[in-house]
Amino acid sequence: MNWIEAKAELATIGGSAVLQADLDASVNKIRNRPLAPQAIERGVQKTAPLQLASLPNDPERDGDVPALLWEIRRERRMEFAFEYSRHEDIKRWHKLEYMDTDAHKDLLSGTWVNFKEELPGSLNASNKNVISVVKLDGTQIIYDGTNDNAMNGFFRSINSAGRQPFLNQVNVNPYLSPVGKIQMDDYAAKGYELKQTEGWPQN
Repeated sequence: MNWIEAKAELATIGGSAVLQADLDASVNKIRNRPLAPQAIERGVQKTAPLQLASLPNDPERDGDVPALLWEIRRERRMEFAFEYSRHEDIKRWHKLEYMDTDAHKDLLSGTWVNFKEELPGSLNASNKNVISVVKLDGTQIIYDGTNDNAMNGFFRSINSAGRQPFLNQVNVNPYLSPVGKIQMDDYAAKGYELKQTEGWPQN
């Protein structure tokens, strides 16, 4: 994935063009891996090969990203799901606005779950006004102790909070990491002041 992305990026600034053979040796090789029998039993199918001659036309593609690079980035997102590299990817692409929870409320939701069928033991008094689900239309339903049948959707704890405000300023959060309070305290103990990164709340 690193190699094919690098080649596609270089092609945008005069490097050699990406060929179908390149996609077959990278993206399509990944897509053609064997599926686990348990996955096949549940209807999982391999993703169709990426064809250079008929790239998908994603209406949500960013205007500044070529179609081929968009698909390679999508593949990275799928391949590295739940790994650290997703955050690093969107930072280096200068696309951290994808993580703006004010603009993208769905980021605060988890997996789809039917509480009554899959986790009936969780529908109890201790979770009243604690758990909720979000429907496909964005409606949030909070468990009130009586609405067991409605508790199916994308899980969201009512305690889920958004990220720090997205300032979208060059070299200000979220592209620069905050300084931890422990580090500030360590410096203070030695008679020095370590200040917080600009754009992050002061501890």
